[in-house]
Amino acid sequence: MRDTAGITMGGTGFARDLLPPPPITVVVVSFLGRHRLSEAQTTRATWLIVGIARGLSNKELAAWSGYRLHTIRSYLEDLFASLGVHTRAELLSNLIFFILEAAGPEATANQADLRG
Repeated sequence: MRDTAGITMGGTGFARDLLPPPPITVVVVSFLGRHRLSEAQTTRATWLIVGIARGLSNKELAAWSGYRLHTIRSYLEDLFASLGVHTRAELLSNLIFFILEAAGPEATANQADLRG
């Protein structure tokens, strides 16, 4: 089964079926490692962040995951609180700067200029 994001879904709808290919998962899990999340929270946060990065709305996240819209909203509130962010844009900005920091000094040379 394929959804609007082009991701193949398993028949179960569980979070493990929603995880992207390993390279993306490794980056997001490393990013989440800076925060004290349980394994279940990390798994949930990983597929939520991938969905957000793909530009999915809450309604699309619900359809993609098989969870109810209310549940998605609750998961996002918990995720934002855990990561200390208030918006999707802030979450993705933090993820991008995490990736740049991990890439090394060349990638972060102008980081101060980027953050303004």
